[in-house]
Amino acid sequence: MTVIIDAKNRKYTLSDSKPNLDQMRSYMTTLNGRYGVFVHSESDDPAFCKQIINEEEDQKIIWTSLSPGNLAG
Repeated sequence: MTVIIDAKNRKYTLSDSKPNLDQMRSYMTTLNGRYGVFVHSESDDPAFCKQIINEEEDQKIIWTSLSPGNLAG
């Protein structure tokens, strides 16, 4: 199974809720990937996780973030 991880050094915003979607679809087609994960450096909600599923292709694309300095605890 191929998992593609793409780290983005930028903030995830709700106004652009599916950034780089075409890019990840291209990666997944080229590499026959089943999962694609975008990890943004930060977001308004450090606990967010968004996903879309393509049932025909049995693929899932996920957006999430790491927010150092904004961790609860």
